Amino acid sequence: MKSRKSQITSRKSGFTLIEALVLLFIFTIITITFYATWSMSTRYIVFIKNRFMAVSLANEKMEVVRNLAYDKIAHTGATPPGNIQQEEFIMRAGREFHIVTRIRNEDDPLDGTLGGTPNDVDFVDYKNVRIEVFWDNETHSVVLASRFVPPGIENSAANLGILVVNVYSDQSGSNVVGSTVHVTNADTGFDETDATDSFGRLMLVGLLESTEKYKITLTKNDYETVETLPTYPITNYNPIDTHASVVKSAINTINIIQNKTANLSVKTINYLDQNVANIDFYLKGGRKMGTTEPAELGDPVYPVYNIDTHTQTEGDGEKDFGIVSPGQYEFALEESNYAVIGINPMSPFSLSSEQNLELSVKVSPDNATALLIKVQKDAASPIAGASVHLTNSLGYDATLTTVADGMAFFPIVADPPFAAGTYDYTITATGYDNSSGQVDVSANILKTEEVTMTVTP
Repeated sequence: MKSRKSQITSRKSGFTLIEALVLLFIFTIITITFYATWSMSTRYIVFIKNRFMAVSLANEKMEVVRNLAYDKIAHTGATPPGNIQQEEFIMRAGREFHIVTRIRNEDDPLDGTLGGTPNDVDFVDYKNVRIEVFWDNETHSVVLASRFVPPGIENSAANLGILVVNVYSDQSGSNVVGSTVHVTNADTGFDETDATDSFGRLMLVGLLESTEKYKITLTKNDYETVETLPTYPITNYNPIDTHASVVKSAINTINIIQNKTANLSVKTINYLDQNVANIDFYLKGGRKMGTTEPAELGDPVYPVYNIDTHTQTEGDGEKDFGIVSPGQYEFALEESNYAVIGINPMSPFSLSSEQNLELSVKVSPDNATALLIKVQKDAASPIAGASVHLTNSLGYDATLTTVADGMAFFPIVADPPFAAGTYDYTITATGYDNSSGQVDVSANILKTEEVTMTVTP
């Protein structure tokens, strides 16, 4: 009887424990849900508060603009200058707000355009004012825009022109949208920043006439920074992207290439793929900036690139150039008493936008007892996939297959080991006649043997 009561009591106790666990689980779910809701609500309240302050700042700024005379609605860096700063940073309630005011003259097609039908010679028809207020590290913003027209008759544009900046990528073949365009002119005092539209274009209406003085700088995340330059001899070569000119009563267009960047590093290793440190080399390439000015009539003209450097790999055998412009690059070894025994990719090589490339350069000291066989169709055409079979009378027997650089470097791991002496080689390659020969290798000298293959008829 006692045992049965004990079992009943045990069952009741066990059931109560399960209930307690279920209750604890439900309480935990409710607590987590409440906390998540409370946290989200708090963030939303903070967001609404910041947005309200941003809207207030935008309205305050626009009210200032509305109270200005039409001629004074211009940036402090415009020509003629106005009273409005293009960028401001303001603290409100312990938070920083970034205010960007863009003022753009517009040529309204309603009454014709400059150079159009009909031709509107007084083409500065009105001003668009766009105020954008950012907060939280530019992650949020509000925009306020308005149009301002001149009182009475339109102002004369007799000494003014239009500058159109077209930005495109020759890598993708598309226009670059949202590229920040900074335009300055030291002579006129013009200094404004804007961005390209959905067509990769920025039209600046009402600029003072000036010859090759409008400097343009393009910036955009993940894109190369591009800057126009003054002409030769101020720049010591002939630049491709020169400062823009504005001719009065004309539409002046400048086209600029801006590509997405790439990543490039150079690594130097030995024939065993071990790092070789502090190797001097020369690298040239990337964005083509212009051409050299010949010293005398008839002298050759050479391209000028934005990377043209004599440098070296670091202690780990690598030199990281980081973010670079895409384009064609050339590599040259400059380390004394060393030779290139393999390179991938071959130099010159092309680097595309968004590509991550490690240029792997195999090197060997000149005083190594070794043999480098270069298999080629001609001096400029190495042969990949050629089988190079090397033997000697002491039993050395090794075979290597060339890659894109057409090189086969001996020694390799073999028994007996590679040593000074006379070697026989046989080279076979698809589409070419077999080639055989003999080469003498001296101690402590890197022997180079160039073998030109004959195309099979």
